[in-house]
Amino acid sequence: MRILFLLAVIVSACSPKPVTVEERIELPEIQFMSGGGFTGMYTTYIYDKEGKIFVQEEGERMQIGELTDTEEKTIYIEINELMNKEEPINVPGNMTYSVTVKDKTINYSWIWGDSKFPPPAKVQEFFDKYYTKAQSLIK
Repeated sequence: MRILFLLAVIVSACSPKPVTVEERIELPEIQFMSGGGFTGMYTTYIYDKEGKIFVQEEGERMQIGELTDTEEKTIYIEINELMNKEEPINVPGNMTYSVTVKDKTINYSWIWGDSKFPPPAKVQEFFDKYYTKAQSLIK
């Protein structure tokens, strides 16, 4: 009987604990926007905290895709690196582009468009990568 009890204790000690909501890494909402110019139209691609990808034009939001778990981890790491290395900017132009990070405690943006003040290269690369990915999901 003692052996069964000891075996039960060992098995329960080795079982993984369920991850609570507080322990999960939560992806902030990340928005990639471009637009302006003659038409004044803006297109925003939104990667939400559940990894869903949306397009928003003229106030209407439509889901167009979803990130894999690996992609979620990658974008989370990349945005945290950018936020730690690159100061926010706000220099819109006729055609304006932006990357905005939002969650309960953060509202962090890089907004650019004025050719005299280009965004940091890493911000431009991040924008191009994820704007193009979302754009490719539109059918």
